[in-house]
Amino acid sequence: MSKIRCIYYDAAPAFPATDQHPDAMRYGPLALPSGGVVFVDAIGSAPTADEIAAVLNPPAPPQPTPAQKLAAAGLTVAELKELLALPT
Repeated sequence: MSKIRCIYYDAAPAFPATDQHPDAMRYGPLALPSGGVVFVDAIGSAPTADEIAAVLNPPAPPQPTPAQKLAAAGLTVAELKELLALPT
């Protein structure tokens, strides 16, 4: 498993991987399924295609619950009912 520090598209940068971290190594060129090429600065082993894909395409955050939405608005259920003139 590697810890990816930075991903560069199409060409390797002119500075060394150790600019990102003293233990970083540069891997590449690595072909992407989409047809592009990347260079990866990582710590540990060479990154796998799945690790690179996870960085480039992170999962969407979960949708907030109604209670979380109320809390973000600074309201409680009772306050919302009062604002909407609903019976409590």
